Amino acid sequence: MTTTSLTPMFDLEESVAGSGPRARKTDKVTSHIAADASQVHMKETKRNVLRIVSEHGSLVGSEINEQYLAYAMRKGWRRPAYDTPRKRAGELALDGFLDDSETRIAEGNNLPESVYRLTAKGEAAVGL
Repeated sequence: MTTTSLTPMFDLEESVAGSGPRARKTDKVTSHIAADASQVHMKETKRNVLRIVSEHGSLVGSEINEQYLAYAMRKGWRRPAYDTPRKRAGELALDGFLDDSETRIAEGNNLPESVYRLTAKGEAAVGL
């Protein structure tokens, strides 16, 4: 008997309010637990990215990463992987919380990057 045959099958359920399925029904229970936990951290990171952009007005992705690290050290935020805040900013733009219609050359890497600014939806989410 393999360990896979001992693993219970689960239907994909939305365990965290508003989240989509994050684990396959063939995944082990521990994968479902980890997926739920990562969803909670993702929401936390997105809220923090919105706060950072609201305080700075506009930032490119690399600046969001740098600011997130600085805020995490000062405010005791959980520290995700270095590029995670930029990725969450892109998701927030897709969801309408941030505008990324402009690009500029970022200092340090001299590459064009999206400039992120709060939209009205983003301001409402932050409470401005």
